[in-house]
This record gives sequence, structure tokens and C-alpha cells, in this order.
Amino acid sequence: MTLVRMGAVVAVVLAVGINSHLAYAAEPVLAAGAVFEDWTVECEQRPQDNRRICFLTQTLIATESKERLLKLSIGRFGAANELMAIGILPLGISIPAGVTLRVDGLAPTPLHVQRCTAEGCLAATALDKALADRLYAGKEIEIEIVPYGGREVSTIRIALRGYAAGYTALKL
Repeated sequence: MTLVRMGAVVAVVLAVGINSHLAYAAEPVLAAGAVFEDWTVECEQRPQDNRRICFLTQTLIATESKERLLKLSIGRFGAANELMAIGILPLGISIPAGVTLRVDGLAPTPLHVQRCTAEGCLAATALDKALADRLYAGKEIEIEIVPYGGREVSTIRIALRGYAAGYTALKL
């Protein structure tokens, strides 16, 4: 997917709302709030066609501040029904340094930062079959960021416990 096309897809997502990230599941029968260990199903009605959309999501909360550190959602979304990962990252990241997603320490995949709002910075990437397979079989996602003005990479770790079961249940 080209960066321009991805930007258009993310713009559509933003039009629906910052939490309406993604996902068409093939007629999901799961209720919003279904839990698969560390992953939760979120479902919404798309206003443009009233279609129910569902995706897997995990939100990490900072221990001390009790504020959201990161929200990562994975599912099929957009008119192309493309499997994607969309994250809401913390404010204060270095956009030029880039953001990457790794599964179990393997090769990084860039997350393309689309824009930042008061809610955080929205970043997305399409998931090809190889990356989707790594997520399905994996143990951990690492989101790598560089704080604004910094040089050292900070890693946010996301457990994949329950991801494969949720992925299968949603028929992603």
C-alpha cells in the first residue's frame, strides 16, 4: 500500500473517530468486550453504511500516571478490507526518527505516523501475510520510538497472549 493511499485510509478512519480504527470481520458474532487474554474485541457501527466493524485491541496504561501509554488495534478495515495495525502512540515522540513494530525481535516494520492530536499520535501499517503469520505465532510485539529531542530508542512491549485466538474468532 502506498503511503498516500495509506494516508487516505487513515483519514477515513479519523473521520469515523479516533477510536474507530479498523476492521471488517466477516460477520463477527463476538460481542464488543470479548476478551482473549491480553486482547479485547471492539466493535462499532460505521456511520456511512451502518456496517458493524470489529477489531482486536490492546491498551497499555502507564503505571504511575494511569494514563494511556499506547493503544494498538489490529483488524481489517477500509474499502479494501485490508489487514492493518493502527496505534495511538504517546505524544512527544520524534516523528523524523520513525516508529517501528517488531514481532519477537525479528525485522522491524515501519509504522507510518499520520498525525498527532491531543489524544496521541496515530500511526499505521498494512500487514502482509508474513507479518500477519508472525503476529499469529508470536509472543511479543515491540513498538520502538525515540522521544522528541532524544537519541535513544524506547521500546514499548505488547504481549501477544490471546491474539491468535482472537484473530481466529474474528476470522481476520
